[in-house]
Amino acid sequence: MRAKSRTVLPGLVLWMVLLFALPAFAQEAPDFAEFDRFASSVEVTIANDNLADEGFQKLRESLDDWRETFLAAQETNAVQIESLQAQIEALGLPPAEGNSEPEAVATRRTELDGELQDALAPRIAAEEAHARADALIRQIDATLRSRQADALFEIDRTPLDPSLWGDAVSGFGAVLATVRTEIADNIAALSERWFIVQRAVLALFLVVAAFVLILRGPKLIETSLARIETSSETHGRTLYGFLLSFGGVLMAMAGVSLLNVALISTGILGDTGRSLAIGINFAILAYATGRWLGGRVFPIRDSIPSPLILDEQQKTKARRASSNLGLVTGLLLLLQLLDGAVEFDRQIMAVLTLPFMILTGAAVFRLGRIIHAGGQLTEGGSSGVSDKLERLIGRATQLAGVAGPLAAVVGLQNMAWAILLPTSFTLALFALLASLHFAVRSGYGLLRGLDEESTRQALLPVLISFVLALAAIPILALIWGARNSDLGEAWETFKAGIPRSRREIS
Repeated sequence: MRAKSRTVLPGLVLWMVLLFALPAFAQEAPDFAEFDRFASSVEVTIANDNLADEGFQKLRESLDDWRETFLAAQETNAVQIESLQAQIEALGLPPAEGNSEPEAVATRRTELDGELQDALAPRIAAEEAHARADALIRQIDATLRSRQADALFEIDRTPLDPSLWGDAVSGFGAVLATVRTEIADNIAALSERWFIVQRAVLALFLVVAAFVLILRGPKLIETSLARIETSSETHGRTLYGFLLSFGGVLMAMAGVSLLNVALISTGILGDTGRSLAIGINFAILAYATGRWLGGRVFPIRDSIPSPLILDEQQKTKARRASSNLGLVTGLLLLLQLLDGAVEFDRQIMAVLTLPFMILTGAAVFRLGRIIHAGGQLTEGGSSGVSDKLERLIGRATQLAGVAGPLAAVVGLQNMAWAILLPTSFTLALFALLASLHFAVRSGYGLLRGLDEESTRQALLPVLISFVLALAAIPILALIWGARNSDLGEAWETFKAGIPRSRREIS
């Protein structure tokens, strides 16, 4: 009797646990009626096209949540459906027209068919709702893309119109006056003078430290790189040189961070002043990044590998153009941040950005011409796929360097922004990928103890670089105007090709 109770008791406990746990794991059925009302309102909104981009984006996010809910709901009754289908298959094929089967079999087949239809009903409803949500998402995406395309061709007065220059100067002067007023008001609000002096001393110390890092850091890096060049073998020079040179960017980032801390610690900047300060920091960081990437792709020393075959004069010009591009790109970002804070008039913004647009275009064109020259016939006299790609990139870059400023001069401001900044960021991304490839290859050769030729022929570094290039594709898409939702949609499309269950595999 005791043995029997020991057997029954654990089973009873398990049954009670399952009884209370199963409701927690049960999936709540979607509210199809609520979705139907929501979808109908979205259809009206899309038809009227009277919502801002941000509003459409929020509607899209809600639809995406519904779509995920319906996708999960398509697995409702999966076990029951599979069981019923197996039972129906066990009965064999239905009799051909004019033939009959035993009454018991026919009755059982009818019962199972009815149960299968009942079990399939929630899945069919979820599939229909999923298709409707997906169609609405695609309509919203089409609307946003159409607006984006239309915005590129919005034309304003040319910023070369002299009547606009006075307003631009006074508008920028008003921004500086606002910054001064904010600082004066915030200083007046600080009642304790000794506290002001304490903050000022701390800010001064941080500013000095920041400028030491920003101005002296690159020289320290150059000195260290020269030592590495004389004391390390080929792989060590490339790998350690890459890591150490990146330290120059890290120093600039540290300096920018100290500047931010210094400005914030004073407590005297208002909203406009903070936007201006952040913009200046972006300009410094962009310059440091452009200078670093230029030094890696167009190295001053022959010991550093480069994807391009250039002479010393071309490398010097390219390094200068890369640094200039980083600087003017940073200044454009500064003006963009300032515009977000004070909301310049479009005409004023066009006049203020025109000089930097022209300088950006000039730097981009120079780099494109040098890249094209580096993709000419190699030393061996042959032209490979990489050389053709370099020439193509060079020509496209030159075209962007001309088209961007021209669009700005004509008055197509959105198009100018959409050409120049993405081109600058794309060149930086390509330069980073090329530098990473050489660093990975040298690291592999150093780790395996291979000579330079064997390392160059190794497959693993190429595969790693290929994976890094694939990982950069979403970044490249964002640079050229894709939204996060576009990337999410591409991922959903990719996942749709992967079976989610045995039902889809079969």
